[in-house]
Amino acid sequence: MASTDKPQILFLCLEHRDYFDSSYSTLFNILIQVAHVQRAKTATAAISAITSTAFKAIIIADEGLTNHDPASRQVLAKVKTYIENGGLAIAGLHFPNFSGMIKFNLFFKGFGLPWKMGDWLRTTFQLNSSATLPESTELASLPRPYSMKVHHIKHARPQEKILVPVPGAMTQSNVFAPEPVDQEQAAVVGARFDLALTLGVGVQDGELFEAAANHGVIAVGGTNKPTLISWVATVVGWTLGGGHGLMTGHYSIGADNILQATTVTPTGSTLTADAFQNQDFFWPIRRSGTFGAVADLTLKAYPNPSVVLCGLDFTARNTTTKMQCGYCTIKERHDSEALAYAGSLFMHDASVENATAAMRPLRQLLGRYNGTSEAAATDGRFRFDRFANLTAMLSSYETVGTVNGITAFRLLTKQTLQDETKRGLLARTLQEVGPQTVAQTNGLPNPSISGTMTLSLQRVSNALSLRTGRT
Repeated sequence: MASTDKPQILFLCLEHRDYFDSSYSTLFNILIQVAHVQRAKTATAAISAITSTAFKAIIIADEGLTNHDPASRQVLAKVKTYIENGGLAIAGLHFPNFSGMIKFNLFFKGFGLPWKMGDWLRTTFQLNSSATLPESTELASLPRPYSMKVHHIKHARPQEKILVPVPGAMTQSNVFAPEPVDQEQAAVVGARFDLALTLGVGVQDGELFEAAANHGVIAVGGTNKPTLISWVATVVGWTLGGGHGLMTGHYSIGADNILQATTVTPTGSTLTADAFQNQDFFWPIRRSGTFGAVADLTLKAYPNPSVVLCGLDFTARNTTTKMQCGYCTIKERHDSEALAYAGSLFMHDASVENATAAMRPLRQLLGRYNGTSEAAATDGRFRFDRFANLTAMLSSYETVGTVNGITAFRLLTKQTLQDETKRGLLARTLQEVGPQTVAQTNGLPNPSISGTMTLSLQRVSNALSLRTGRT
């Protein structure tokens, strides 16, 4: 591995001891061959390093982060942010030896983990085949069953236990007689942290976006910011139905963002379903179905990105027919005098220059059809520092049956777009199911079409690929 390709690893040694290097010399000798290793012995050095370097891993090598002085608290806050953004942190080496049981337990409680310090003994351990491991972990690099003396950890959840006692494990001592080992404890545990929001069944888009923004994050929601009397479905209902929205192109559909659900079963019992428990309930919840009433959902959240907004305006000339105008620009029924489309395109965490370059092929394409339409695609003239500033501007529709708009696109297959016959069928379908020039008189609101446009050359591993194969 070339030196420029080596990952960066940081050792946090805020309570450094002189014999630390000699105690773990074998580990250091291996790491320096495959990584650039830095060490921070003071809070100032630690904050500077975490702020300026993208570390592959941060190793918490002693009890320094369990201290309650302001400097240590600042470093801990930086480490938490690093973890929330997908970073890997490992607490070990001198950490369990010098933290003490109370500080050890409180440290992990601060991360929302139930882990407690357990027994201190030697036995033989093996890899838990059902454990959740860090991404890109090579299983072949992990040790086979082997003996070690270690502080055990108790109260870890099944998927969090990485190294566990072998079946029938006994204590190993030169002084005391062998005794059975507590199989519920583990030598090494780990948890994957996802930013998340838990919401009840009555929460609507605007409330979700506002609550997320107050915590500096976003979550996938719908395309409206409804009032309390809105006819628009709640976020939970929208999500359970699949859920296409403004953020789908970047973070997938709503159903793919479900981390956990509380469900009331037909027998009246309440259970929690996620990837590790009650999976037979969790699978249909993420695939537009359920075996009970969903009481709340926990959804993935994401750091609030910036966004650059571009514009797209399209107006057909008077001599242009509906079919000539195109299948994806239908805004009125075929008896309408006007035919126009206005929309916005946006890019996450992009510069204005990148947005301008991305719009150039679209402007060139529209220019080739100026005989049948007048179209304009504007560059990224509007930039929002936070995506929440854009969601705050969403429309709020009420229950008067005059809603008439297309807020985004539905996913369309490449074959549908290229085949002339299928394009015609799509156009007629949208004319029938889309907004009507005259509102219905049966008390129902005017139909609307909402979704998002997702462009990708790669197969997407989520619920969308199950339906379309490629987005």
